[in-house]
Amino acid sequence: MVEELTTKGVKVINFYDVVIDLMLLDSLELLSDPPTSVLSVTRHRWLSDNFKRVALDSTIWTILLAKRKLLKYADGFYAHYYTLVGTITPALAWGFLGPDESALRMCNRFREVIVAFLREAFMCYHKPRTTEVVRRQGTPVNFNLEDISLASSENSDVENKQLVPDFELGKQERTCLNSSDNADEADDGDDNSTIIYQAPVDPD
Repeated sequence: MVEELTTKGVKVINFYDVVIDLMLLDSLELLSDPPTSVLSVTRHRWLSDNFKRVALDSTIWTILLAKRKLLKYADGFYAHYYTLVGTITPALAWGFLGPDESALRMCNRFREVIVAFLREAFMCYHKPRTTEVVRRQGTPVNFNLEDISLASSENSDVENKQLVPDFELGKQERTCLNSSDNADEADDGDDNSTIIYQAPVDPD
């Protein structure tokens, strides 16, 4: 299995490189750009839908049969892979390339969901909103520690700026309370030291 995948350009054996990249994404790319000979049959207006589907299925199975004959291991990974492809690909090819509009919408929706999931799972969004995808490199995302540190410092600055008004408001409230307490204490002192002036009474 490792030898077969290495010859196909897979450097690391993991779920992303084998299942998602090699199997799923490559299949969607092939279906998005099919050969002209296939399109000339599926887009022909004078041919029946049944004839188009039979011709499309026969083309797929003929290609897979030719690929099986070139395999180095008759019971290896690609032998099982071509069996799976021969079961699933005819239905997908008919949905993407056939005249059925509802099937085409459903297949396009399936592709959009897969692509959106991969963007959310394996892409790292930087500040300028630029994305980099590293395919078949063992790790699907190239993390930039400098950008992560910069984003963390920016978030800390924003939080500090939000805390400064609250701190100043609390400081002003404490100052007002202290001023009122000092005023009360001053009033108490004034009561003890107040001199009451009494006017003299004229003797009659």
